[in-house]
Amino acid sequence: MLLITLIVIGQPDGDSLEAKVSKILEPIRREERNEKGIYQLAARLEDMPEPLPKLGRWIRDEDPDREDPDPKEILELGDEAGPIVLRLLADDRSPAVRAELCGVAIQFENIDPLPVLTNLITTDREALVRGAAISAAVEYDADRAAAVLLRAVAAESDYSVLDAVIRALPKLGPERALGPLLAELNSADVNASYHRAMAADALGKLGGEEAIAALRETLDAEDQQLSAASARALAKLRDRESLPRLIARLETQVSAMAAARQTNAPSSRYTPIYLDSEFVTGIGEFGDPIAVPVLLKALELSPPDWQALQILKALGKIGDERALDHMVDSLERYVERGSRKA
Repeated sequence: MLLITLIVIGQPDGDSLEAKVSKILEPIRREERNEKGIYQLAARLEDMPEPLPKLGRWIRDEDPDREDPDPKEILELGDEAGPIVLRLLADDRSPAVRAELCGVAIQFENIDPLPVLTNLITTDREALVRGAAISAAVEYDADRAAAVLLRAVAAESDYSVLDAVIRALPKLGPERALGPLLAELNSADVNASYHRAMAADALGKLGGEEAIAALRETLDAEDQQLSAASARALAKLRDRESLPRLIARLETQVSAMAAARQTNAPSSRYTPIYLDSEFVTGIGEFGDPIAVPVLLKALELSPPDWQALQILKALGKIGDERALDHMVDSLERYVERGSRKA
C-alpha cells in the first residue's frame, strides 16, 4: 500500500491559537484586497452624469449593516496570543494587518512590542504602517519612543505620517516637543499649511508660556487654517491676554452668519455657516461674561442642531443670567423639534 502524506504549508491547524488569530484578521485582509478596486470604480463614476456619481459614493461608503473587523478580539485569546501578534506585526505581508496590530500589540503584558514598532517606523515602506506604529509606540512608552519619534520629525516625507508625528509630540512633554512643534508652526514651506495648523493644535495641548507666545503671533495669520487652529489652542489654554482678540474673531464669524442668512433668506436651499465647535467651547471655558452678547447672537442665528447645543454649553459655563431666557427658549425648540420627529 502506498501511503501518501499531504503537508499543507502555512495553513495553521483550525483549532490552533494561530488559526484563531488568523480568522480574526481575515476580514481586514479581504477588505484591503477589495478597497483599491472599489475606490477606482467610485472615482470613475464621479465624473459621469447623475445618478452614477451618487452610486459611486454609495459604493465607496461602508455598508452600515456590515460588521467591522475588530482585531482587539485577539486580546480575548489571552497572553499566549502575544508572541503570535508580535511575529505578524513584524512580517505579515498585509500592510492593513500590520497597521491594525500596532494598537493591539501594546496591550499585551507579556511582550515588548517597542523594538518591532521602532523598526516599522524606520523601515516599513507603507505610510499607513509607519503612522500607526508611531501612535502606538508613543502610547506604549513615550520616553523610550522619543528618540525615534524626533528622528521621524526630520526624516519623514509622507504627509499622513507627519500627521501622526505631530499628534504624538505633545506626549513627549515640553522639553522635547516644544522645539519641533515651534519649527513646524513657523515653517516657511508654502505646502505646509495643514501641518502648521496641526502644530498649533498640538501646542494647545502642550501649553506653556513659549507655546502661548508663539500662538499669539499666528492668531491673525493670513493662512486661515493656521489662524483658526491658533484661536482654538489659545481658547483651550484660556489665555486671558488673547481673549479680546478671540471675541473679535468670533464676532466676525457671527457677522458672516448674519450676512449669509440675510442674503439667502428667500431660498429654501440656505445652508447656515457653522462655527468651530472647539473654539466656541473654549470661549465658554473662560467663564467671562464679555462673551455672552456674541454667543447669544450666534445662538439666535443657529438652527436647532448640534451647533446650538455647543453654544448653549458655552453659555452655561459662563453662567450669566442674561443667557438664561435664551437657553430655555432654545431647549424648548429642541423639545418641540423632537416631538415632531417622534
